[in-house]
Amino acid sequence: HIEHVRPMFKMAWTPFLAALSLSLRDADDMQMVTLCLDGFRCAIRIASIFNMQLERNAFVQSLAKFTLLTNMGLSEMKPKNIETIKTLIAVAHSEGNYLQESWHEILNVVSQLELAQLIGTGVKTRYISSGATDAGSAGALAGSIRDSTAAANELLEGARGKMDQKTLATIQESMGETSSQSVVVAVDRIFTSSSLLDGDAIVDFVRALCSVSVAELENKVAPRMFCLTKIVEISYYNMGRIRLEWSRIWAVLGDYFNKVGCNPNDEIAFFAIDSLRQLSIKFLEKGELANFRFQKDFLKPFEYVMKRTRSLNIRDMIVSCTEQMVSKQVHNIKSGWVNIFAVFHKAASDRDEKLLEKAFFRISKIFEDHFASTIDTFQDAIKCLSEFACNPSYPDTGMEAIRLIDLCGEQLAKRPELFREQTPADESVSGQDSVWVRGWFPVLVELSYVVSRCKLDVRTRALTVMFNIMKSYGSQFALHWWEDLFSVVFRIFDNTMLPDMQKSEWMTTTCPHALMAIVNVFSQYFEKLAPVLLDDLFGQFCWCAQQENKDLAAAGLDCLESFVLSNGSYFDETIWDKTISCILKIFEDTVPHKLLTWVPADQQDEGNEQPSPISIPRRAGTEPLRQVENNSSETPRRAAPGGAAPTPTVETPLAKKPDPTSVTSPAMDQSQDSLAPPVGTPALERRQTVDEAQRRLFATLTIRCQVQRALIRTMDHILFSSVSSKEEDSRLVHAAATEVSQQKSGSPRPSPALGSIGSSVSMPIRRSMSNNVAMEPCLNAKQLLYLVDLLLRSHEFAKSFNQNEDLRAKLWKAGFMDRLKPNMWSQEVASIACALRVLFLIYEADRFSSCWTDVEQQLMGVWRKAVSYYCTLSSQKQRHEWMNVLLLLFDRLAAMNEDRFDRHLLSVESCMIFDILPLDLEPEIRCTMRNLLKAMHLRSCSGR
Repeated sequence: HIEHVRPMFKMAWTPFLAALSLSLRDADDMQMVTLCLDGFRCAIRIASIFNMQLERNAFVQSLAKFTLLTNMGLSEMKPKNIETIKTLIAVAHSEGNYLQESWHEILNVVSQLELAQLIGTGVKTRYISSGATDAGSAGALAGSIRDSTAAANELLEGARGKMDQKTLATIQESMGETSSQSVVVAVDRIFTSSSLLDGDAIVDFVRALCSVSVAELENKVAPRMFCLTKIVEISYYNMGRIRLEWSRIWAVLGDYFNKVGCNPNDEIAFFAIDSLRQLSIKFLEKGELANFRFQKDFLKPFEYVMKRTRSLNIRDMIVSCTEQMVSKQVHNIKSGWVNIFAVFHKAASDRDEKLLEKAFFRISKIFEDHFASTIDTFQDAIKCLSEFACNPSYPDTGMEAIRLIDLCGEQLAKRPELFREQTPADESVSGQDSVWVRGWFPVLVELSYVVSRCKLDVRTRALTVMFNIMKSYGSQFALHWWEDLFSVVFRIFDNTMLPDMQKSEWMTTTCPHALMAIVNVFSQYFEKLAPVLLDDLFGQFCWCAQQENKDLAAAGLDCLESFVLSNGSYFDETIWDKTISCILKIFEDTVPHKLLTWVPADQQDEGNEQPSPISIPRRAGTEPLRQVENNSSETPRRAAPGGAAPTPTVETPLAKKPDPTSVTSPAMDQSQDSLAPPVGTPALERRQTVDEAQRRLFATLTIRCQVQRALIRTMDHILFSSVSSKEEDSRLVHAAATEVSQQKSGSPRPSPALGSIGSSVSMPIRRSMSNNVAMEPCLNAKQLLYLVDLLLRSHEFAKSFNQNEDLRAKLWKAGFMDRLKPNMWSQEVASIACALRVLFLIYEADRFSSCWTDVEQQLMGVWRKAVSYYCTLSSQKQRHEWMNVLLLLFDRLAAMNEDRFDRHLLSVESCMIFDILPLDLEPEIRCTMRNLLKAMHLRSCSGR
């Protein structure tokens, strides 16, 4: 009738507990005490078997109180209390699988019993006797040695107040029984028999033991480590349990070691970490089964404590323990690499040199000698190296870390099969793509991370290694890998989170270097990358040219020039359209329109109407290609392999995130309006606000002017090579200067034949141009005329500014280019010179014969306007700037064939060329003009 026992006991347990408790309290007869204790033991047995938690806990707690250990009533200890202790220990032996949370009461009594035994024996032993297992640990733990009797006295005094030696001697005599062989063996048996507990009971046992240990360690008078040592012992006893059971056990132990390892008392934390090291080595010796991640669980406390402790000694201890585990069990470590690299990752950012060097030495050995072991956690390993590289206190270590990342790239290229093996985490990734996802991508992402965080020398080295990897091993990359890679590379230019001072340095140093490296990589793999990434690259050029940093803007144009000159011979018509659209976008985004509309702040307050911006005329027929530019904000359409080329587009990669530094941002466009601060602002503050806003505006306008001039130079270099235009100008000047010298010295000079001026100078120049890299043969007439239109618009803008003397004077007084009165003479001259070269090129090339008529009309209009404008110039310096233009114009006109010469120079409209003669001309211009007039005279006479 076992089913009747539970309800019967349920009804009677309260009277039973009262009767047994009162009898045990009042009884001194040992027979009566034995009967009461048997009653307690049987009641606990019944409650445990029927899983009656309330009843079981009540009897166990009552029995624990009668030991007088839980409240440290040692001065009242009697033989019946000693028997109660033995009964409680017997209950732990017999009912271990059923005690559940009652284990806490029993283990608490055991903990206090250990202290009572020390008092009873009076033995003076080391406080931590089993804490160190090797010489190194023992030395480190030497500072934690205490006299155990002294610790017991402190606890006793805390409970009962000051005691004299006689009273203490009496207590020690009464407690001697607790140190008998039978009691010591019985207590040890509780822990040694833990291996016999079932899976649920061992978890309850460990949880209770950890709870008691925490209470021991939190004692502010004299913390003890009895239960901490027992935790290590039971872990050894239960080492044979299956992994599933250990996972449940370690869920408790892991939290315990996390808490104890962060204890503010270094002695306690040190002992806990050393105990954890011993357990970890034992677990590592067993290895790890496939598809299990238990190593990651039991090594997690090292990572947890490393991240949270403030003690340098504890961090050093953790690194030492990790180093020891790696050196001894490197071949058995599987999932534990995650925690090991996390520990080294934290050490990498430490400011202690000794700790840093110790961690880096070990991780260097891992990569150099055991690279294959890191494959499953390769991303964590590379992150660890990048953290070493980013430590600002030790740049030499950072350089070595980058060298190791470079070494990883070499290993990746040599042994890609290591990364093709599938793991549960990436089953959705194909074998070939796993090399990218698990290998190349983490390497390149972490290098870009180093570039984004480190000081100049380290980030420059990281940038170099990053692009060297692309150049050396890019042939192994699939096309969609390159798309992912460039999305990372372009993030290098996103510096919106940097302070202003760092941002300026960043744009001046890193961004130009990165952009040129991108161009080099793109040029090396042009045929593969152009179909999918060309729009992004052109967009990046545009973004750089728009920045408020002259070095970065100049680098953007230089890289555009280098890219086109290196790959222009491979461009088809569509790519050339995109290239020209990119140039047009840069031009229109950087035209300094506010130069022509600027008025002083005091005049704004008066409500004066600002002048409207100048309308720069466009040549008829340029809208279709410019429509391509207007659609540039749309998402680029990529061409399918072998399919039709997409419509040329230009998109800025960073356009999705507005950049406050961009000169095209709304905030910058409103800079002129912001010069007038709100009404009611104090006068001094208003003045400072106006001055600061004006300074920013002038800085932006100055950079835009420089970009415009650099853009003209870029177009000239792309079309005619980087030296041909300079050579032509220098030769024309040299020829004219030589003739002037001969005339002054009286040396005879033969009369030139028809066309001799053009043939003697222009032909060698054309041969020189053909020997240099020039892209003009790759462009059609329509594309060249678009560039001419852009150049003429730039010329008109500069001319409008130069003619506005009043505006230039006001800008000068306001501090714009304060050394000299601002002008755009160089842009005015360079743009018209380049436009004339392009028009003469089209006019002279047989392949453009179909458009000669239209070009002839435009050419005549351009050079006549140029001559007419030159006649109106009053500044001798400005006329000097125009010398090369006139020399070029007169030389090319003189070199024309007879029919063209007649149409250009022997018409009524061309008589305006004689308006130059009364001017105070440069000797070289006058000499070249004289030769042109002689040619006109000879051709006129021959016509008759």
